Amino acid sequence: MRLLFLHKMKRGKIFNKGTSLIEAIIGVAIIGLTVVGSMTTFNLYIKSWQNNLSNIQSSYILNEGVEGVFLQRDLGWSTYVEGKADGVTKYYFSWDSGNNLWTLNTTPYQIDGKYDRYVIFSPVNRDANDNIAVSGSNDPDTNMATVYVGWATNSGTTTKSAAIYLFNIFNE
Repeated sequence: MRLLFLHKMKRGKIFNKGTSLIEAIIGVAIIGLTVVGSMTTFNLYIKSWQNNLSNIQSSYILNEGVEGVFLQRDLGWSTYVEGKADGVTKYYFSWDSGNNLWTLNTTPYQIDGKYDRYVIFSPVNRDANDNIAVSGSNDPDTNMATVYVGWATNSGTTTKSAAIYLFNIFNE
């Protein structure tokens, strides 16, 4: 049975005045919802891709920082590592193009205008059995270096870190 308010009878024929307009409005609404849903999904994919890209880049930057710390140790314990283990001071990496090596200083530096990378050296204690311990006597030939990489996101700051032990393997 047809809805009477949508149809008019004229000389025995049914005319559907307004029906086409309602169908067009419903069709446009369905297409609009489909387009908005597709755009929202695409936007989520783009945000996910950007977050993934930042995670991958920060992992490489963190790894490079760990290698830079080992390089400092290899260049000379007494020159580049000894005396920095206070557990507080942030040391930032900078490239010394004159000597072609990484140097550490306390001047903040951002990588690609986005990532902050720094290292904090902490003293290491040994117990009576010469094991690394929370308390005990300070081991001047061992430091813990924690490398941090941080960057701003829409929801705050994301930070990754890696902690390593450095040993004075060259007995300087």
